[in-house]
Amino acid sequence: IEAADHAVTHSMLKWEKLPAPNPLLFYGVQGVSMAEVDSPSYFNIIEASQVVEIIKGLLSSSNVTVSTGEIGVIAAFRQQVLKLRNLLRNANLGNINVGQVEDFQGAEHKVIIISTVLASSDLIERLRGPSTHLLNKY
Repeated sequence: IEAADHAVTHSMLKWEKLPAPNPLLFYGVQGVSMAEVDSPSYFNIIEASQVVEIIKGLLSSSNVTVSTGEIGVIAAFRQQVLKLRNLLRNANLGNINVGQVEDFQGAEHKVIIISTVLASSDLIERLRGPSTHLLNKY
């Protein structure tokens, strides 16, 4: 966007984990989608742990400057949000904003991490079904 401040829009491009010159990092995780007995929501603790490690890497980088208040984590499922918040609090990173998509309406963050949670194509197909309407085909 031409009107955007170049110093802001390009400020994270020097992070050593980014495949230059891309401002996006896709990080595959071999995790397991799980659910609590009393909840229809899913979580993936392996993926959540990796999100925390990525955040620690960002904050400890000597190539970029970012604060915890400039990082947001979006998760598709409420249980993943709760697991991420707990892991981040345990790592003294509790003021990182973690929520579902609607929690970020109108917000701006220097870094957004998206936690997709689901690790099985069978589970994805089941959630696409007529009884859930969670992942409708468009």
